[in-house]
Amino acid sequence: MVFNSSSSDKERFSLAIELSDQFIYVDKLESEYYLNEAKIIAKEMNNPAMLAEVDLQLFELLFYQEMNNECVELMISTIDFCKKNKLKSELGHAYNKLGSVYISIQLFDKALEYFVLANETFKENKDYESQKNSLNNIGAIYYYQDDLENAILYFEQSYEIEKLVGNNIGMAQALGNIGAMYCKMDPPNYKLAESTLFESLKIAQGLDNPKVLSASLNNLTYFFIQTEQLDKAEEYNEQALEISSTSELDNSLLKCLENKLEILRLQGDFENALDVAQEILDFTNDIYSVENTKALAELETVYQTKEKQKENELLKKQSEMDQVKLDYEQQKSFYLIFGLAIVAILGIFAFNRFLVSQKRKKVIERQKEQVEQQKELLHEQNEIVKEKNLEISDSITYAKRIQSAILPPIDALNYHLKDGFLIFKPKDIVSGDFYWMYAIHNRVYFAVADCTGHGVPGAMVSVVCNNALNRSIREFDLVNPGEILDKTRELVVENFSLNNGADSHEGTIKDGMDISLCILNQENNELMWAGANNPIWIIRKGEFIYENVKGEMLGEWGLYEISGDKQPVGAHEPSEPFTDHKFELKKGDQIMVFSDGYADQFGGERGKKLKYRPFKQLLLQNAKERMEIQKERLETFFEEWKGDYEQIDDVCVIGVRI
Repeated sequence: MVFNSSSSDKERFSLAIELSDQFIYVDKLESEYYLNEAKIIAKEMNNPAMLAEVDLQLFELLFYQEMNNECVELMISTIDFCKKNKLKSELGHAYNKLGSVYISIQLFDKALEYFVLANETFKENKDYESQKNSLNNIGAIYYYQDDLENAILYFEQSYEIEKLVGNNIGMAQALGNIGAMYCKMDPPNYKLAESTLFESLKIAQGLDNPKVLSASLNNLTYFFIQTEQLDKAEEYNEQALEISSTSELDNSLLKCLENKLEILRLQGDFENALDVAQEILDFTNDIYSVENTKALAELETVYQTKEKQKENELLKKQSEMDQVKLDYEQQKSFYLIFGLAIVAILGIFAFNRFLVSQKRKKVIERQKEQVEQQKELLHEQNEIVKEKNLEISDSITYAKRIQSAILPPIDALNYHLKDGFLIFKPKDIVSGDFYWMYAIHNRVYFAVADCTGHGVPGAMVSVVCNNALNRSIREFDLVNPGEILDKTRELVVENFSLNNGADSHEGTIKDGMDISLCILNQENNELMWAGANNPIWIIRKGEFIYENVKGEMLGEWGLYEISGDKQPVGAHEPSEPFTDHKFELKKGDQIMVFSDGYADQFGGERGKKLKYRPFKQLLLQNAKERMEIQKERLETFFEEWKGDYEQIDDVCVIGVRI
């Protein structure tokens, strides 16, 4: 043993546990060494509490290495041991750690079970700090499961503990979380949200803590956005922006920009919203760039100085061990000399055997060191790959949030197209398909568009096309669908030409979209329509007469297809004006507009494309059903058809019943 000194056994045990904890993230073998020393001391003292503490520390070592199965087995064993020996404090921490493992493997119900047990144990022991953490863990799980009432209940209990111990920072943060959740309830409780968030702000204003103050202001901004009090939202967001910028709070500043984007979107200021969206993307990339630069610059520092810092932190703790280690070295020297004497007595032959054995041992040790170095290098490379993948995933996820900001809210679709449905299934996180809507007076404009590509490239094109559609109506006051598509094409081509440069060696960008654009007059049920490569389907109970269009009948229901112009909204030669079509619809008629993703999906027993005929038959079979049932059956059929095959394209379908 290393610990042979005049220090008490408890002091030596505590020192060993501290050293093991210090080395977890630095040197796994060193951490294990000190943990074993602590276990030896605990066994010598026959102290159950110390043995339980060793297991709790071993959990941290295993959990850091993501050895989840071993962590679960260890904590179940520790829980039994603590119950047997009536170790209440250690039992609470064992429950809490087991809950943490279950969260990491996304078994939330199991995690909740053990966090509740931990909370009850800490409460019984009056361990307020630990109880507060377990309450926050329980609240977080309920939040992830969309059970906001229970989440609020447990966060309020956490707040009461913060209040009991006089932690104003914790009180402000807890009230901010609670207020935000009141906004997200169904239905929202805006009255309680407002009073709670202002109470959080009042506490934050009394602190010298910009981070907490900016978070409280961001929460109030979110509240005013949700209640559509956009002037107040702007006021509080500007305050948060100033504090975040002055104090260099990157995460808070990013949240302020997100709120600004949402405010502009709700105000219908899409041009400035696009500028802010680009600012957010640039800022996000800057953060990643700065963080990566810092990480690379600090790697050497971490390697060279972290050990020195660790050493400085441990100097006081290890001072009492200096004499112990010296005694140990002296004992080791004595045994070495004694051993050499025996070797000399045994003779030259035995000595030669010893030398050979030592040489082999060194070879094995060198090989072991090489293997360890290779393992460490592989681990470092894996961590770098994980980090880069996470950065890419985060950027794409953020692109999805930007794309979602330009799509019409589902509530708006439901309000203006009361008897209808939307199916929107991006192939990737972001989509090249998008749906669009604009309402003015008694007219509702709506469309399904399929942009060049899918994923991130398709999403980028969709932002340009969406903005061009909005400008065609808002800026140029166009009302006919053909004229709108003509102007949209002009704006899209102009936008890509400007971005590509007049003399670019890359030539003209051919990106654009296929689209089916409808304008429905809700007073007289007149429908105006124009299409670029995409058709429109009219489903009617009975005959539909329009320019010799023949329907596909199933019983008394017919599906009538009107084809769009064979050209995209984008650069194309020859480029012709888009054709207007006008239909007089009657009550019960159904409108279907869609991208090609549904019909192009591979699946079935032979792995072939679905194609349009089965799609039409499915709609006719369900034409008499309510629109929400039609949506459910379309989605179910698509998933069953796809089976284990990969989704090959974005899917978007809008159905409307007159």
